[in-house]
Amino acid sequence: MTITTSPTTYATRSQRQRVWLTTVLLLAGLLAVLFLSLTQGSVALTWPELTAAALRQGDRINQTILWDLRLPRLLAALIVGSALGLAGALLQGMLRNSLADGTAIRLTGEDVERGTFSHRHALWRDAKTAKVHAPLQEFPQANASFEVRNSPLTENAAIGYEYGYNIQAPERLAIWEAQFGDFINGAQTMIDEFLSSGRAKWGQTPSLVLLLPHGFEGQGPDHSSARLERFLQLAGEMNMRIANPTTSAQYFHLIRRQAAALEIDPLPLIIMSPKSLLRHPLAGSSLEELANGRFKAIIDDYKFKEAPETVKRLVICSGKVYTDLEGSEERKSSDDVAIVRMEQVYPWPGKHLKPVLERYSNLTEVCWLQEEPLNNGAWDYVRPRIERLLDGKLP
Repeated sequence: MTITTSPTTYATRSQRQRVWLTTVLLLAGLLAVLFLSLTQGSVALTWPELTAAALRQGDRINQTILWDLRLPRLLAALIVGSALGLAGALLQGMLRNSLADGTAIRLTGEDVERGTFSHRHALWRDAKTAKVHAPLQEFPQANASFEVRNSPLTENAAIGYEYGYNIQAPERLAIWEAQFGDFINGAQTMIDEFLSSGRAKWGQTPSLVLLLPHGFEGQGPDHSSARLERFLQLAGEMNMRIANPTTSAQYFHLIRRQAAALEIDPLPLIIMSPKSLLRHPLAGSSLEELANGRFKAIIDDYKFKEAPETVKRLVICSGKVYTDLEGSEERKSSDDVAIVRMEQVYPWPGKHLKPVLERYSNLTEVCWLQEEPLNNGAWDYVRPRIERLLDGKLP
């Protein structure tokens, strides 16, 4: 049997879809305006401004980018929470806050303008004229400069230049992003001899931020590890900060904290930044967490907030492996296992971890979980420190 559909049917369906989309856009716009007015700009959500800028450009902006920035995505964030997939936009929102506060920003790295995983789009290009448009350079509230530049795949030279730039302009927030975390291998001399030891040797106070995509997602040895263990071996005497954030709010507040500390407590910040977490639902954060939250060195298991005495086994982990464990089938049937996330690895967050351990009064076992091999990752670093906190009371 052949079924034919008249053009009128298609037209009616298309009209309904346009009406539905228009309604969603209006609702999202109203919610965005309401939220921004209630928070009085406490969080620099950039979707309304970005969408307006995109519409000014007409259909000359790449349609994939344009759709990625449309207001339905904000509506979804308002309803189900903001995924780390929005982290590129959230980072830009944080950068906008810093610009409004008068902090100049230099964002460089390998494919940093677009983002290796198509997660940033800091620059747009006119499809007809190739003219470059940088939304963050057009905010009227900006009181400082913003620049974003791709750097070549010559990590030793790039990090050397960014380190020198950071030392000469310490009031600027300088961020360098690797295409994949292990590409930092090419700059090991600069990391060893300057970034980690410049303070001890020459009294320099670097505050360079390194975004190093890290995680074992099956992409092979050249695209997995940012060598967390190497940075932990170099860490000592408060010469850097090392973090492995698992949610968009944590990522957001971590960078904001770094910007606020440029003059009062400058330290290099090493972030094991997300890959698959960029679009993972468990990496989501509510707008409340973004607006009124703060960076947490340790995140306790919210499932046992009311009944910590039922927990027998405590699993401590850091980074992406948390989502692997939380989303597993075994997790659903484990009603006496709590999972605690270590978001800041160095400086050692012992003062935050100790009260968590004490809260679970009926523990019989504490273990560390990581996705890296035994001789990689944080195991050698965390093991003696966790044992000291337990003081021989548990296996």
